[in-house]
Amino acid sequence: MESIHTSFENDFVSEVETLYSKEDDEYLFVLSSCYLLRNNVLNRDDIIKNINKRNKTSNSELITYYEHFLNNKNNNIPSLAELLKHDFQTNKTIIYTFFRKDRNYRGLTIIRKPDGKFVKNENGSIFSVPQLGLSVTNLPGILRNGNTPAGIYSIVGWYITPTKSIGPTPIVLTRLPFEVPTEVFYHNNNKSQKYNLNEYLNLLPESWQTDYRMTEAYYAGKLGRKLIIMHGSADDLEYFEKEIYYPLTPSKGCLTTKEIWNNDDGTLTESDQVKLMKAFFSTGKLEGYLLVIELDDAKKDVSLEEIETFIKR
Repeated sequence: MESIHTSFENDFVSEVETLYSKEDDEYLFVLSSCYLLRNNVLNRDDIIKNINKRNKTSNSELITYYEHFLNNKNNNIPSLAELLKHDFQTNKTIIYTFFRKDRNYRGLTIIRKPDGKFVKNENGSIFSVPQLGLSVTNLPGILRNGNTPAGIYSIVGWYITPTKSIGPTPIVLTRLPFEVPTEVFYHNNNKSQKYNLNEYLNLLPESWQTDYRMTEAYYAGKLGRKLIIMHGSADDLEYFEKEIYYPLTPSKGCLTTKEIWNNDDGTLTESDQVKLMKAFFSTGKLEGYLLVIELDDAKKDVSLEEIETFIKR
């Protein structure tokens, strides 16, 4: 189903309709509904009616969250100014990445130092790099190999991965809830040895604690997603030349940054990932939190100008 969704966007509609009408497995039910939704065979209300009919006695967190996802028609988010100045934990680095709902558009990453000031360029402007939160499947983040889930991640350091498609540039190492013990995720400031949603949400400003979108990372981790990091890319860019996000490349759900490699000698000629890592290292604190925020459904890249407005408030 992931392969069909990715590579055969409208070639198996009738087969997937049959699967959708008969499938008892909740994961395949969600995958098939995503395919039919994209092909306009079903609308959101159709799927919600089916969920209510089929899952009246179900306690499935996947189905419950997916229903929230389908019901979300409100583009409004809580105060960005409040989120950008909130003290998540003392002496921690906070990385903010802002995306559109349509992940084909490039997002934007900025970094706040432990002293509350944002990392700046030499000319005094706020440091930022474009990033992509798009999976090759373009499925919801709650699903494995879906887009980067919105919400809170723990930053636990950095490393160089042996994965060839990512390349040798250092990466920001982030972890989801349930992927690591609570003392690792909360940097030994946890109140409970077991994960619970209230403790996770209490990291946020009060106005953000009721925004269900910020729970996507929590439930994604609970349902088994892992290994979502901030990395560059050594993928062949020729595959993506016609895409609006070019020269960035999609992944399996990580946050990816532009890198250009010389095809003749393999050297790195341009890298936003190097810039990101230098900015990250400059904070002096390699632990903290990553906030992935979906702003709205505007059909354009996220710009520093629109975010900077809230930093100055």
